[in-house]
Amino acid sequence: MAIIQTIVVLKVPHAIAAIIVLSKAVLVAMTNNKSTFVSPTPAMPAFSADIDALDTAQTATKARTKGAVEVRNEKRKVVEADLRQLRVYVQGLANASPEHAEAIAAAAGMTVHKPATRNKSDLVAKAHTVSGSVKLVAKATKGSRSYEWQYSLDGKTWTTSTPSAQATTVIVGLQANVLTYFRHRAVTRVGPSEWSQPVSTLVA
Repeated sequence: MAIIQTIVVLKVPHAIAAIIVLSKAVLVAMTNNKSTFVSPTPAMPAFSADIDALDTAQTATKARTKGAVEVRNEKRKVVEADLRQLRVYVQGLANASPEHAEAIAAAAGMTVHKPATRNKSDLVAKAHTVSGSVKLVAKATKGSRSYEWQYSLDGKTWTTSTPSAQATTVIVGLQANVLTYFRHRAVTRVGPSEWSQPVSTLVA
């Protein structure tokens, strides 16, 4: 079975003016599509207020008002955090309705990235009760002595987690709200198997 996971993308620029423009575009898009975005976090009035605060602070910075740069930088952090939260919110809606994921992202002023089609892995990543952790459940391998686990933020550079005797484990200490990839392999008396096809999930 082939699966395609659609990732909602929101690239936050470095320049303050560009951040303000992007934020206002997302605000307008999501406000105009209230029926789709019923309960965003943050709420649109709060997001709008944060954008206005950044805009005002940026104006004060240009006027060389004393202490304005520090205030502007703090307001920037708030708006960037808002944008990250909104992307996660939109990603959740896209995950719930994958056939409409691209349209949902576009309605929020965001885009999508579609990884290449992959064969379904025999590994499942599940949300865990503790923030920053993921439960992994693999298909048991006959004759296995242990299972090895790895995770990655880009699907290329892998970090090894603690091995387990069973075909399940919980990986903790992960970054919340970050798409993370996982893979595993079984170790038998003749040695380790090949690494499984990676799976990915947005860490809660």
